[in-house]
Amino acid sequence: MRRKPRARVGVLAAGLSRRTLAIVGRTLERAGMEVTVLSGPSSGPLDLLIVSFGRESAARASRSRVPLLSLTRRPRQEEEALASGAWGALTLPVRGERLLEIANRILIVGDRRRLVSNLLGVKRWLRRLEQEGDPERAVEFLYRAPKVADLDLLDRRLPPVRRNRRGFAGIVAREVAARAGRELFDDLLPLSIDLEFRLKEEKEGRTTPGEPFAARGYYTHLLDTKLRIEELLGWRPVAKGLGPRAAAGAWIRTPQLDSFAVAASRSRSLPPLSVPELARLVRDLRRFHRMLKGR
Repeated sequence: MRRKPRARVGVLAAGLSRRTLAIVGRTLERAGMEVTVLSGPSSGPLDLLIVSFGRESAARASRSRVPLLSLTRRPRQEEEALASGAWGALTLPVRGERLLEIANRILIVGDRRRLVSNLLGVKRWLRRLEQEGDPERAVEFLYRAPKVADLDLLDRRLPPVRRNRRGFAGIVAREVAARAGRELFDDLLPLSIDLEFRLKEEKEGRTTPGEPFAARGYYTHLLDTKLRIEELLGWRPVAKGLGPRAAAGAWIRTPQLDSFAVAASRSRSLPPLSVPELARLVRDLRRFHRMLKGR
C-alpha cells in the first residue's frame, strides 16, 4: 500500500518564543509531519506555513499559494488574521491538541474561501451577540447558524434585539445546558440516520442503496455545518453551559470527520464507505449525541 507523503510545515520563527517553537515542532512531528523552523523566506516546498500574528501579509507576498496558520496574542486578533490572508488562527499559548486540529483541518479542506467564510462569519456573529446582550437571540442563533446557507441572511430569521446585558453569558449557558441535547447542534442527525440505514443495507448485502433521509442539498452543505458547529462549541457561554458534555466536541474536530465532510460536500451525497468505516461513524455519532444529552 502506497504511503501518504508527509505534510511539510514551515514555522517562521520571528515573533515566536522558543517555548512556542518547541511545542509546535514537537506536536506536529509526533503527528507525522515534517517541520522546518525558518528564520526568513525559503524557496523549499511547503504545505503549510505557521506565522506570528501581524506577519501574514509578508508571508503571503513571499509564498502566495501556501496556506497560513497565524498564532495570535489575543482572541480578537484571530478575526484580523483571517481577514489578512490566514487560513486559520490560534491564540497563544499554544495547546498541542488544538494546534493539530487546526493544522489538519487546513491541510484536509484545502479551500481558504470556505474555511474563512465560515470561521469569520461565526466569530463576527458571536461578537455581535455579546454586544447586543440578548440571550434569546443568542440561543436562536446557535440553533439556526449551522443550518443556513448564508450567515448574512440570519438577521431576517432571528427575533429582534431586546437588550438585556444582565447575566448574558450565564443565561445563555443555562439555555444551552437545557436545550443542547434536544434542539441545538442537531444538524448531524440526518447524517446519523442515513449512516444507520446504509450500514444495515451493507450488512444485508443490498446492491442498490435506498433513498437518503437527508434533504436535497444536505451533503453539499455538510462541511459548512461541521465547521460552524466546531466554532460554536468553542464559544465560552456554550462551553460553560455544556460543562463536561462539551467533550463531545472533540469528535467534531477529528481529521477523519474533516475528510468525510470534504468528500461528502464534493460528491453532494453520502460517499462510499466500507462496513468498518460505516460502523465506526455510526458509533461515533451515537456517542456524540449521547454526550450532548448528558447520558
